[in-house]
Amino acid sequence: MKSIVDAFKTTQLRWHARWLPGGAGTRQMGMTLVELIIAMAIISLMAGGIAMAVHQLLTTNRQANDQQYAVSQLRQAEHWITQDVQMTWTINSSGFPLTLSWTGIVDEADHEVTYTLEGPSGSLKRLQRYELVDGIPSTLVVAQNIDDVASSCSFTAPMLSVTLVVTSGGHTETRVFEVMPRKTLITVDGT
Repeated sequence: MKSIVDAFKTTQLRWHARWLPGGAGTRQMGMTLVELIIAMAIISLMAGGIAMAVHQLLTTNRQANDQQYAVSQLRQAEHWITQDVQMTWTINSSGFPLTLSWTGIVDEADHEVTYTLEGPSGSLKRLQRYELVDGIPSTLVVAQNIDDVASSCSFTAPMLSVTLVVTSGGHTETRVFEVMPRKTLITVDGT
């Protein structure tokens, strides 16, 4: 039995010796420089792939957030402008600032709402809503990051047409909407 074990060890040693750089009869432990370089290259490729995947995931997430923010700003602006235009009796149609006025049916109060684009020159603006109800003022920021050069509004009976452009991060969203006042006889002030 001992001879079988010795024969196996001798055969195993010879087999290992053939594949070792030192030749037959030498035993080496560890890795060669070539094996180490190949292992480092494989690890580097895997790390590069993982880093690219994480970067793409974060970029896609940021772009989706920018788009969602721009759309929400446009929806909010459309909501407020539509609500006020449907109540109005008088429209100042010379663009922004847009002034709407009416007398309330229930409260019989005089309402005047003015939409303006405000902010520093050369930057994105915010859409402000100023309201006077029987002389009592209130202010609301309706939307932000508005491109004032590309945004406009005009009244051609019976529709008010509004174009708003919002930029968030690298994403730009445009919304064009038309609103028709409920009152049939609208007075147009301005040019």
